[in-house]
Amino acid sequence: MFSVIVPVYKAEKYLDECAASVLGQSFRDLELILVDDGSPDSSPEICDRLAKRDGRVRVIHKKNAGVAEARNDGCAAARGDHILFLDSDDYWCDGELLEKLHRVFRAEPEVDAIFLKDRHLTQEGALIDRYFPPADFNSLSPREFLGEIVRTDSFLGAPWNKAVKKSFLEKHHILFTTGLWAEDILYDAQFVYAMPCCRVLPDYSYVQRRTDGSRSTQANEEHLRQYLTILDRVTELADAGGETEEILRGYGAYHFMLFCSRVAGCDAVTRERFMPEILKRKAYLDCALNKKVRVAKISRHLLGMTLTVKLLGLYLKLR
Repeated sequence: MFSVIVPVYKAEKYLDECAASVLGQSFRDLELILVDDGSPDSSPEICDRLAKRDGRVRVIHKKNAGVAEARNDGCAAARGDHILFLDSDDYWCDGELLEKLHRVFRAEPEVDAIFLKDRHLTQEGALIDRYFPPADFNSLSPREFLGEIVRTDSFLGAPWNKAVKKSFLEKHHILFTTGLWAEDILYDAQFVYAMPCCRVLPDYSYVQRRTDGSRSTQANEEHLRQYLTILDRVTELADAGGETEEILRGYGAYHFMLFCSRVAGCDAVTRERFMPEILKRKAYLDCALNKKVRVAKISRHLLGMTLTVKLLGLYLKLR
């Protein structure tokens, strides 16, 4: 029924806890695919040990090529009807998660994807529920649903927060783009472009571990250039037209705002290098579905783009 794909790289500290949260599920019809991305620590041995202990665990050992290729390899090997991704330093906090997903997919065969609510685990060990708006997502049409999650900044931008039918991913040729930082953004843009029928589980089930060394907290100049490439490709998807055009432009605008805030947090030389690129793309803020983007758009008109970028840098620090 379910294929759970975990890219593994330098995960020896957390991998057992991650795997246990999957293998301990009350719903047993699953496979756990551990994709060892050439990890230099003891993670490969831990993967093999887990596979010997539980026949539902499958291990793929490969040369290091990045998380995008690891996830693609996991998808290609998956035998389940539904795909879930789980980061190796994260875990599920609901032992009945798969049972709940199964009930929804069985009751509503038209549903293509089900979103999960997540908590953040701080370095101090505190669990913090991520805020989600009280919108009744499950009563909305597919287009309304996608528009609402962009408007409220909910769910998009991560592959691990949803269970998706494998047939849907295959039908629309949705894969991760290799060689780019922040590839999750483009993956979800492809997902939106295909306009799936979605639902949301009401319970919190995913725990995301926040550390100073996590990919989501690190960005260098090359990463920022790749981030720009991602934003341009999201715009290209929107330019292709279709019912989700405005939603994709709104989604791209939100991430362009985050890009600007990241640039603002860089040293003066890096900021100077990226400001011409930002000015060329300032129109990305025009589709302001999200209220935060609307504020940035107003600031751009009143104060100019350069000062708006500085203000967005303050926003990132407080976010």
